[in-house]
Amino acid sequence: MDDYEIVTKCGEGTYGCVFKAVHKKTKQMVALKKIVNVPKEDGLPVEIKYLTQLTTSKNVVLIRDYFWTKDCHLCIVFEFMDYDLWRLMTGPNVTFDLLQIKCLVKQMLEGLYQCHSAGIMHRDVKPSNLLINSSGVLKLADFGLTTSFLGSNYLSNNVVSLYYRSPELLMGSHSYGPEIDMWSVGCILIEMITNNYLFAGANEAEQLDLIFCIFGTPSEDIWPGVSQLSGWGSVEHKKRYPPQDLKAVLDFLSVDALDLVTRLLSLDPKKRISSFEALQHPWFWTTPLPCQPDRLPKTWPLGSSRNSPRKYQSDFPRTLHLYEDTTRKKSTATRGGRRGRGRGAGTTTGRAARASRYSPYTRYKNIGHTAQQPIVIAS
Repeated sequence: MDDYEIVTKCGEGTYGCVFKAVHKKTKQMVALKKIVNVPKEDGLPVEIKYLTQLTTSKNVVLIRDYFWTKDCHLCIVFEFMDYDLWRLMTGPNVTFDLLQIKCLVKQMLEGLYQCHSAGIMHRDVKPSNLLINSSGVLKLADFGLTTSFLGSNYLSNNVVSLYYRSPELLMGSHSYGPEIDMWSVGCILIEMITNNYLFAGANEAEQLDLIFCIFGTPSEDIWPGVSQLSGWGSVEHKKRYPPQDLKAVLDFLSVDALDLVTRLLSLDPKKRISSFEALQHPWFWTTPLPCQPDRLPKTWPLGSSRNSPRKYQSDFPRTLHLYEDTTRKKSTATRGGRRGRGRGAGTTTGRAARASRYSPYTRYKNIGHTAQQPIVIAS
């Protein structure tokens, strides 16, 4: 620690704190992550084990050094990244246009492909774990829940923040693969386009209910093996939902965007699109094409993002419900699924508390394939 001068505290999560620091000898700006409770795998800290395997991956945050403090806390030194996607999405002065969304989503998929091709699944893909530097390069970060999907027979299902957790995890599966990361990508993609959570349940049961409300309650025909999952018993006795017409539900999406989202958010994980296949999807090759990372703003106008409310577009009426029963009580999502750097537990505020009022019970009108109008930001 004596080699570094702490500049400011950047954030705090379940496992520790992140600081902006300067290496005294080289004067290099770095991010220093101090971990109190160190998760280990095969005797090694999880982040160290997997990040050292991904040092050549351009869309994975670069680890520069690590050491143990005298009080047995692990400190990991990373390259410094200027922003995270969560701060940009919740900031009061930032709005993405479609070519910027394509650029960021494409880089997210490239980072996941670099992980998946090495037999590694991230298991906590969410906006706050997607870092962006001043050159517009997006990188995956926070590998504290990462593990390999090669040869693993029994895996924890208590992974991935609640709003981005796939249905197989919510149903109690202990045998899964990188498909869980792809579900998270689908949720983030819709969130970037609509500027609203796709599914914002107060707990696991409600999260699953919101998913089935849109995609329908699964059966063995739709999702082979679903009845063998431990959570099936509680599902089969609940109200059964018919599948919605996604073309009507997501009518603000273009044909290609709808196809990509449908394949990312398949209930059956075996039918879910892979990171490699997603990168080849026509959505990335149709107008408007993704901009190059260096065409993204060098600086983003940030305000007090943590307490800022959701940015709602007046062009997005929230009066048309997905089903006829308009008297159904809406969820308030007052507990669970906390947004930010935690693991999805705690009290929601502002943006999250309103999310389940509008999602997924309300659908939006088509306003040019993107729910947000671009704000010109000088770069």
